[in-house]
Amino acid sequence: MSRALKFFLIRLVYLTLIVYGLGFLVFRFLYPGDFYLFFAFLPLIFYGVNAIFHGTLVSASHLDMRKFTQRFLTVFGVKIMLLLVFIITYAYFNPEKAVPFLITFFILYLVYTTFEIISIVRYQQHKRE
Repeated sequence: MSRALKFFLIRLVYLTLIVYGLGFLVFRFLYPGDFYLFFAFLPLIFYGVNAIFHGTLVSASHLDMRKFTQRFLTVFGVKIMLLLVFIITYAYFNPEKAVPFLITFFILYLVYTTFEIISIVRYQQHKRE
C-alpha cells in the first residue's frame, strides 16, 4: 500500500467520524423520527467504496495525464453505476423509507465525492511538482 493511499485512508476515517458526529446531531435534534438503523451503515459503505476506487486512482497516477483522465472518468462512472444500483435496490425494497434514504445518501455522496476529488487533485498536483 502506497503512502498516499494510507494518508488518504486515515483522512477518510476522520471524515467518517465527523460524518457520524454530525449525523448523530442532525438525527437526534432536527429529524428524530426520520432515523433508520440502516443509515448508520451508509458512511461505512461510502468509506469502503471510496477506499477501493481511490486506491485505483492512486495506482493509475503514474500514467500520463490523458490515460489518467480516462481512468479517472471510468472509475467515477463505475462508482456512480454501482451506487445507483444500490439506491434503486434499497428504494425498491423499502419504499416507505426511500425519501429520507435518498436525501441522506445524496448528502453523503456529495461529501465523500468532494473529499475524494480534492484529495486526488492535490495528490496529482503534488506529484507533478
